[in-house]
Amino acid sequence: MKILIIMDPLDRLKIEIDTSIHILREFVRRGHQTWICDVPDIVDTHQGAKARCQQTIPLPLPARLEDRILLSKNKKKYRPFSLKKSQLQALSHFDLILIRKEPPFDENYYYLTLILERTARHTPVLNSPAAIRAHNEKLSILHFFDWIPPTLVTTSLQSVVDFKRRLKSPIVIKPLNNRGGRDVTLVRKNSEIKKTVMRLTQNETRFIMTQKYIPARGDKRIMIVNGDFLTAYRKKFAQKDFRGNFSQGASYEKTQLTEKEKRLLRTLRPYLRKTGLSFVGIDVLEGKLIDFNVTCPGGLVEASVLHPEAHLVQKLVSQMIQLAR
Repeated sequence: MKILIIMDPLDRLKIEIDTSIHILREFVRRGHQTWICDVPDIVDTHQGAKARCQQTIPLPLPARLEDRILLSKNKKKYRPFSLKKSQLQALSHFDLILIRKEPPFDENYYYLTLILERTARHTPVLNSPAAIRAHNEKLSILHFFDWIPPTLVTTSLQSVVDFKRRLKSPIVIKPLNNRGGRDVTLVRKNSEIKKTVMRLTQNETRFIMTQKYIPARGDKRIMIVNGDFLTAYRKKFAQKDFRGNFSQGASYEKTQLTEKEKRLLRTLRPYLRKTGLSFVGIDVLEGKLIDFNVTCPGGLVEASVLHPEAHLVQKLVSQMIQLAR
């Protein structure tokens, strides 16, 4: 197979733990040909979409994750791939296209999904471009209101004030378009609301999500492929933090699904399959669905460190190949 992965530039990625890199390497290990490109490399014409892309030849990696981390700190000496000269290729040239572009889901990302939606008529694209466009990673939890904490989406300061007053509880306020826990803010006191809301809404001009704060020491990342459970791990919050993001100091450890979480997955399965969300990472906090990662689900390498016997990257790639056929 010939596979194109649309992703961020290699020098922006944490090579040692990046899920896209390990997916790419597994495709090559199986004998497939892989190319990479970024959004600015995509062009569309009356004859169809094209990409200026580079074929990748993976270079050897140290077996241990710890050794890869040490090596990748010196990026001048460390290269995960040998890249061939870029070529302009029709997207129809490929047998499978993977969208692995990190948020924010901005205007260019939106246009990318429109271009790729036309391409998807003849070339499999994972996740479905239309599904990515339709599923904001914060707002999508509202499709499953029985499984989420009390939630408000608004631009209005007064609405947030009233929401917190009704709950009689601390609240968490989130922008709708960031990643890595950026600007996610815990508000305990009423006096803190105005400053936070006005900053995140840019003076009541942008939507934010507000939720009841759930005290906990960690949440769970659950990874789902073709509607079925792939793996899960617990993200343990850093001391004096409430976010399960590694960029905010969280760590990871083994976990098991509760019966309630298994029911949640059964609820999600038909929806994910129907909408074309083939690879998803959800975040669950005390049994409540709080995040819905569809643009570039990550965390598979961390899970593989915890469960090396599970061969998780191999399982994911096998499913992707099946979905492409």
